[in-house]
Amino acid sequence: MTSLPGRAAFRWLEDRAYNVYSQFGEDGILAAIFEKLGTCNKWVLECGASDGVFFSNSRKLIEEGWFGVLVEADPAQFEKLTALYASTLEAERVQLFQHRVSSSEPGGLDVILSAANAPRSLDLAIIDVDGQDYWLFNSLLKHRPQVVMVEYDPNAPVDFVPPINGEGQAGKKAIIDLGVGKLYWPVAMTTTNIIFVQQELAHTLAEPVDEPNQCQSWSYAEPFNPKSKGVRCPNPAVEGGTHCADHVGQTAEIQPRVAAVMSTPRIGFLSTMDCIGLAIHRLGMSWFRGEGAFWSHALTRGIESAIKSGHNLIVTIDYDSIFEHEPTNNAIAKLICLMMDNPDVDVIVAGQMKREGGPLLATTKQEVKLLEPLIPIQQGHFGLTIFRASVFDRLKKPWFYEQPNENGEWNENRIDADIGFWKRCEEANINVQMSLDVLIGHLELVVTWPGQDLKPVYQPINNWRDVGKPSEAFDRQRVLAAVRANPALLYSPKLEMGG
Repeated sequence: MTSLPGRAAFRWLEDRAYNVYSQFGEDGILAAIFEKLGTCNKWVLECGASDGVFFSNSRKLIEEGWFGVLVEADPAQFEKLTALYASTLEAERVQLFQHRVSSSEPGGLDVILSAANAPRSLDLAIIDVDGQDYWLFNSLLKHRPQVVMVEYDPNAPVDFVPPINGEGQAGKKAIIDLGVGKLYWPVAMTTTNIIFVQQELAHTLAEPVDEPNQCQSWSYAEPFNPKSKGVRCPNPAVEGGTHCADHVGQTAEIQPRVAAVMSTPRIGFLSTMDCIGLAIHRLGMSWFRGEGAFWSHALTRGIESAIKSGHNLIVTIDYDSIFEHEPTNNAIAKLICLMMDNPDVDVIVAGQMKREGGPLLATTKQEVKLLEPLIPIQQGHFGLTIFRASVFDRLKKPWFYEQPNENGEWNENRIDADIGFWKRCEEANINVQMSLDVLIGHLELVVTWPGQDLKPVYQPINNWRDVGKPSEAFDRQRVLAAVRANPALLYSPKLEMGG
């Protein structure tokens, strides 16, 4: 992960602390943050708004012209909140919700923000509900505020996470770890609140300091550990399939050091690069990309470079792969979690279909149970596959080899470079598994034709090469014959150019 400023770089924010309505100087700290960052839309969510005045962290901003989404469950406090905004000029800018947001409720805070038509990138979210703050922060997936303030319990163990809908409030480190996993960075801490900004904004707020090791001054562990970062685990046996937390505190020696390796054409389409780039960036991974006429050569060089750089997990990616990349639903992070949960497994392949309506890209020795978290396979693919670096020490070189058929031809019964690799794995007794909890899409070229009803007919490019225009495509003579037989079939559409 790229080094980010430590607490010392943000001390100036705490020096700007003051209260107008807040309790521990949060009004002043937030003012200083937005003075430096600027605002996008001046929208604030406060979950646990109380009466809207007492220890309020949103009231000052609303008075300054911000739009507010205020949530309060307690009937007595909500009555006071309603009375406050019924008699003020801010009423048209403020939406009130009397609702106890359940941490197990689908959508969580996203549902309320959507109901309020709040922008996805609102400026500030404040979570202060005296208990389930950790899980409500975790539920924020569709909306990504610039700044988030979350309450913690200063008297709780720093790693404490309360049960979902259970008693207690999370400790300081637990909140920080979750925030970092959601790609936020802590910039200020008051007696009961931690204030985060989006990681990409952290350097904007940081001031130069002379403190050594300043990037380690916040209490969370480097390098990236998906088990401590709020990543959804695909294994339902772990933490109810919600989040992995069982590897927090692992030593650096067994922490994953993950590199992505890609072999790409010299010139290719970019349709997937946002997905691939975001997934890699969000996990702070190294990226080794090679290009050239020979796919296997570039992939070999990339893997060798990753291992030489000290990485112990290698993720191969094809440029025609599509997969989830959100901070808490990242396909690569899921594979890392599975590797950490299954130390006896050497390789895990994501579930992917062959192009043009083909089967799963996997070969097994016998029938398998698709209900198992991992399925033993002989051959897989490289579209999104994770390897232990130690695998490559056990394989005979070249790792990827090709061989024509017995007639010296590159037709049926040939061995392509990718199949040659999996044969090497079988020879070395490499434990290869496939996960259908981690699914990826396979991008392919299709030809689109107008059909008889002028709706699209899709044809794989190889099918076009074999048979030409598909029989389902529009045929005027066939339409005429059908109409002569049954005039009711006459179709006279108005044609209009699409966007």
